[in-house]
Amino acid sequence: LGPVAHDRLVRGYADYDVFAFPTWDREPFGLGPVEAAFHGGCVPLIAQHCGLAEWLVHGVHCVKAEATADAFAAAIHGLADGA
Repeated sequence: LGPVAHDRLVRGYADYDVFAFPTWDREPFGLGPVEAAFHGGCVPLIAQHCGLAEWLVHGVHCVKAEATADAFAAAIHGLADGA
């Protein structure tokens, strides 16, 4: 969606079901998924080895997957199926 003003981004979280964050393993502090869960109630889908993954519990606060297209697609399919 390109650059979006923060206030517009926060308001928009409620319009989505999933906040996909397929970042690299060394992402030090990606707080977007936490913000999305807090403000919008959408499910954060994060790379399982990024720094943020240490803060959140899979299946409780988020869904974690390997940072690959196949793994993220499988996770999204599982969310759509209610798994």
